[in-house]
Amino acid sequence: GDALTRHWQAAGLDSLLVTSGELLQRLLELVPDRQQPWLHDRQLVVPSPRVAELAAAAGFTHITIAQGASNQALTAALELRKME
Repeated sequence: GDALTRHWQAAGLDSLLVTSGELLQRLLELVPDRQQPWLHDRQLVVPSPRVAELAAAAGFTHITIAQGASNQALTAALELRKME
């Protein structure tokens, strides 16, 4: 997790796409505690209000809710993010 997080940071990762509560939980377990503030500051795109609530409770501050979990809906949310 630490090496992967450092790789993401070096690559300038600014957004994450999380498609389920289970994936969100795994991401939080993967990223070391000392890197959690960095993780929580990334833009998070989620498919539903339920996953958004889980993300907010975990400490994420920049959450975009897509219009569903389809590839098209998630891609549209990412495209809107680029326009901001």
